[in-house]
Amino acid sequence: MSAASYLELFREVGEPWLWWGRLTLSESQLQALLDAPTTELYLCRVAGEVAGFAELDRRDATAPRICYLGLKPAFVGRGLGDLLIGHCLEKAWVPPVERVELDTCDYDHPAALAFYQRHGFHIVREETEIWDDPRLIGLMPMSAAPHRPPAHTNRED
Repeated sequence: MSAASYLELFREVGEPWLWWGRLTLSESQLQALLDAPTTELYLCRVAGEVAGFAELDRRDATAPRICYLGLKPAFVGRGLGDLLIGHCLEKAWVPPVERVELDTCDYDHPAALAFYQRHGFHIVREETEIWDDPRLIGLMPMSAAPHRPPAHTNRED
């Protein structure tokens, strides 16, 4: 997948949840990541239309990490998330895998944690991260994640 196509999909799936991680990469950095033999991308399609995706990072052969997993807003609530994560986990659990990792946050879909727990994940670590609101630094439009007011930070770098 081209970096441009990936970013279009990433934005459509992630904008409601303020996904910004891939938006900080240059086009060449993102393309190198997508082309890496340790990156696997799974697309969920409905009647030929891409409904969502999962990105799996296999840099650690014993503990692959689901970096991103989500659906476009129009496809949420149809059971497609179960199919997508099921497929991703089936692909992930290949020896010598000992565990599959996944990160989420409180900015994710309100049902995300319960969804992941239903699929066998459990909390092993909690962290507090402070980052600039991607809307306020120009990575995303101010209309992104309207359910979350912009987070003005006063941190010093």
